[in-house]
Amino acid sequence: MTNPQASMTQEVAFGRAVAFWRGRRDLSQKQLAEKLTSQGMKADASAVSRIESGARSVRLVEAMLIADVLNLDLDAFTRFALTPAQQLHRLRRAADAAMQELESPLQRWLDGLADVKGFLDEHPHLVSNLPDSDGELRPDAPDEYFDWVQRRVERMSVSKLTAEELDTRLETEWIAVVPDVATRDELVAIAAEYAKAQILVDERRFRRNSEVV
Repeated sequence: MTNPQASMTQEVAFGRAVAFWRGRRDLSQKQLAEKLTSQGMKADASAVSRIESGARSVRLVEAMLIADVLNLDLDAFTRFALTPAQQLHRLRRAADAAMQELESPLQRWLDGLADVKGFLDEHPHLVSNLPDSDGELRPDAPDEYFDWVQRRVERMSVSKLTAEELDTRLETEWIAVVPDVATRDELVAIAAEYAKAQILVDERRFRRNSEVV
């Protein structure tokens, strides 16, 4: 199948991005032109129309000014004007950066869960202190703690949101959206493997700690 983006010129891609964000800012072409003119870029509605159709090339300084006027980063426009190879490089770099940012908080979360489980193993009577939250009954024993946490996490699934709630989340938060269940399951497997890579199993260290009086 032919990718329509592949045959789109950079001018057209940039112009479509300008039209999209202008619409999101609820501005007419004339209003955007007036804002640009007030910032030193002489333009009228016709000039904005040519930019949005890709008929008029935009210099870097003009692109930066358009971004400023629409209160956006330049990347909001240029990412759609990249070549396919540039897009792939950008997407991979973004994914790698996000993975690195995830490493520390993921480790802290998993370590925190392990600490709670270990503490409950030492003080099983404290299981009754866990909350009955979101309709999920507390576990009856320490060995049920991780299952209890998993059920609570499952209740946070974005797939359980109403259409209105989902629209709100998509507007304000980053949510991974995939085309089918198979892709979701492959991503889940990758996430599970990444989480496993952040956990060190060291029985000797725990034995040493337990021997300390």
